[in-house]
Order: sequence, then C-alpha cells, then structure tokens
Amino acid sequence: MFDKKNNPDQKVLDALNKAIKKFKAKLKFQYYEVSPFKKIANDEVVQVVLLYVSQMTNYHHKIYILSALGKNELRSAIPYIVNTYNNFVNTHYSSAQDEIFIEYLFETIAKMNASEYLDSYNKLFQMKMTPAFGIFIKMLDKQKVLALTEVIYRLFKKENYIPKEWVGKKEEEKRYFVSYSILKYLVNRKDPKYRKLFEELIEEETYDWLQYSDSVYRDDIIESFTAKIKAVAKDGIEKLR
Repeated sequence: MFDKKNNPDQKVLDALNKAIKKFKAKLKFQYYEVSPFKKIANDEVVQVVLLYVSQMTNYHHKIYILSALGKNELRSAIPYIVNTYNNFVNTHYSSAQDEIFIEYLFETIAKMNASEYLDSYNKLFQMKMTPAFGIFIKMLDKQKVLALTEVIYRLFKKENYIPKEWVGKKEEEKRYFVSYSILKYLVNRKDPKYRKLFEELIEEETYDWLQYSDSVYRDDIIESFTAKIKAVAKDGIEKLR
C-alpha cells in the first residue's frame, strides 16, 4: 500500500520503532483496533510516539500511529489528538476516506475512556464537526459526562462538515448525523428541562433547520431523518414518565 522508498514518513516510522523497541512493540501504518502497548501504563510511550508523529507529514500516517495509543493508560495523548483533529479538518479533510480517518481518531479517544479532559473536549465543541463526531458524543453519553451537557445541547441543530463527494447523494443524510447522536445523549439524561425540545420535535411536521442540497434524494433524506428524530424524541418523553 505504501511506497517505502518514496515515503518520507517511513524514515520517521523506522526511527520511532527503534525508540519503542524497549516497549516490545513495533508499529506499522495501519489502524489499531487494540493497542500494541499491552503492558504499558505510563506516559513515557506517549511522549515518544508523539515526538515522532509530529515529524510526519501525511495526516493519514499520523492518525494510523496515534490509533496505537487507544487505551486508558495512554490517555494523556488526548490533547494532541484533539489538535490533530482540528488541523486535519481545517487543512486536508475533503473525501469520504478522510471521514474514515476522523472515525479512527474518535474511536481512539473513546478507547481511552477518559472523562477528565474537559478543557480538550470543550475545544472540540468549538471546532467543525464531521459525522464521526457522533462517536465522541456516544462516549460522553456512556461515561455520563454531565459537565458538557449544555454545550452539547446548544449544538443540536449544528450542520456537520461532510465530504464534498456526499453532497447531492444519499450519503448527504449524514450532514446532521451528530444531531441524532446529541438527541440520544439528551434523552439518556432523563432531564425534564428537555421535555419541551422533545415535544417540539414530535409536533413539528418539518424541521426548518435541516438544510440539504437540492437533489433527487433530498425529499427521501428529509423524510427518513425526520422519522428518526421523532422516534428518539418520543423515547425521550417515555423516559420522563
């Protein structure tokens, strides 16, 4: 997949592997479902990995290597991952493949399962949101992170940043995927102050905040997404009984 001879990041990876040899791990440019640093429970490996990742030029390569840190004991990498997300979205993100790499970033954060990085998480909410942001919302929901509830609520109707190739196609429904994730988060809070929101979502026939491009798929997308939102809102009312 990679041309090692003409890939400047390969030299950086080779140097990184020499540096982490003492941790009995060797990294490749791939996504790690499970961290290869199985018995590591300190920040030293994080500092070494970040030192070399910062020298890489290709964001896909950076994200592959960062995914190797996806475990709770290596959660100190979260601020760096948040900054990587912001830089990637603002300078390189454009394709469906890029969205997959954003998913990798959020899955890595989710595996770290850390609720104490509120400053970094707050920064995330000030950045552009791609559909993969829903993975992050799901993590906060699972951890019952309440300190960010109002921030999350205010972003409910925010449009997601999506790949250009999705515009005008069926995939454009994901333009508001994070809204769906946020609503589920709010429902699970079981807080009466969100009853009015749930009732409005159920009563309104259409949502004027949904802005999709004019295409042959637009009506179907709106109908499908509206039905999903209403179903979650009804669940919210039921949980308040």
